[in-house]
Amino acid sequence: MDINEKLAQLQSTFLNGLPSKISEIEELWAGIATNQHQDHHLKVLHKLTHDLAGTGASFGASQISEISKKIEEEVESLMLNEQSVSPHIIKTINPLITELKLSTQELKTSE
Repeated sequence: MDINEKLAQLQSTFLNGLPSKISEIEELWAGIATNQHQDHHLKVLHKLTHDLAGTGASFGASQISEISKKIEEEVESLMLNEQSVSPHIIKTINPLITELKLSTQELKTSE
């Protein structure tokens, strides 16, 4: 297997794994937004969005990467400032997660 085939295989694995990653992000955020398990879930959500931002950029999914980075920054701000989840934060992150889902669906259909 040459390098291009290996990269294509890795990209395919990335794309196929997106729906489960997005579901995990949604579930974590739902728990955080309802004030359940915030500290641990914030750390996990931060890592997931950070990783998705990086891998998205690596595989040419720039929109996925950009949206994930925005979510990561909002979560990081919550963690650093030890803020509770306000209605403003919810109104900021909820549409980003929706946009992330839509971008994932568009990417999968353009495959």
